[in-house]
Amino acid sequence: MRLTALRCGLFLVSLLLAGCGFQPVYGTRAEGGSSPLLSQVEITPVPGRVGQLFKATLEDKLNPNAIDAPARYELTPVIQVQSIPISISRDGTASRFRVFYSTSFTLYDRDAGKKIHTGKIQRAGSYEVSNEADYSTFVAEQDAILRGLDELSHDYFLRISSILKKYESEQGQGV
Repeated sequence: MRLTALRCGLFLVSLLLAGCGFQPVYGTRAEGGSSPLLSQVEITPVPGRVGQLFKATLEDKLNPNAIDAPARYELTPVIQVQSIPISISRDGTASRFRVFYSTSFTLYDRDAGKKIHTGKIQRAGSYEVSNEADYSTFVAEQDAILRGLDELSHDYFLRISSILKKYESEQGQGV
């Protein structure tokens, strides 16, 4: 009896969500996976190698199908990466590092010529230091940086999606 009630409840919730206009922020869409709104965001160049990697990763998140749309919005991110030893071995050398990503950004509406939003996003990752193999430490550090940038770009994707969706709905209401 409980299982039938649970199934009926889930069915009713799914009907309510479908009827209220709920749309997932990300996932499979009829037009192939890219949001037309997010494809209008142009990301300004970010200095440094880490900045280049971050910009490329973020572009792939915002516009995975590389839709050629005119840039209505401009995103200006600034990123700082800092590695700090968090574990010291008995011989006094660092055996584990934490990588901190600190970013700030400004989102502009080019058409309206105004700033939409300013914000900060932070992330952290870590990697182990190998005392016997320098190359494995290098690979672990690079992998930690790439993982962190991917997570950071996902955070940006969610934040920018939310900001633009709210902004567009306010513009449609004449606010």
